[in-house]
Amino acid sequence: MTKTAILQKTETEPQTAQLSIRMPEAKDAITIRQLIDKTGAMDVNAEYAYMLLGEHFKETCAVTEEDDRIVGFVSAYIPPNQPDVLFVWQIAVDESCRKRGLGRAMIHDILKRKPCQSLKYIHATISPSNSASRSLFTSLARDLDTSFHEQSMFPADYF
Repeated sequence: MTKTAILQKTETEPQTAQLSIRMPEAKDAITIRQLIDKTGAMDVNAEYAYMLLGEHFKETCAVTEEDDRIVGFVSAYIPPNQPDVLFVWQIAVDESCRKRGLGRAMIHDILKRKPCQSLKYIHATISPSNSASRSLFTSLARDLDTSFHEQSMFPADYF
């Protein structure tokens, strides 16, 4: 299993812990679900959904570990009828690791993987009140030297 080191805590923090990104595994489902639930900001799916992501879509998803504890998760997939699109579904980062670029780093890690080599677009749904996600995708667009556009995907009455 390949891990990508991404960040270290600063010297002012009590412990220096290495953060690393890897593909999720089905056995991570319970921990991923707990992380998403702990954020309090996202819909929590069944553990089975996270098992399937770790089994069937691991190459387009990512977890970040800090000292063998999962502190970040991105679920994404390539839609069957859009082979040049990566759809980012959920991004969760433990409160202790926020504002360190972890969500963006996980997406960059996913983009380096073989199934993503011919992608042209990244799609995501962002609720109007989610300024953190909007900021993440705006900075990701800058990193990738591209633009960020918003358009409606689902009408409000679908919810």
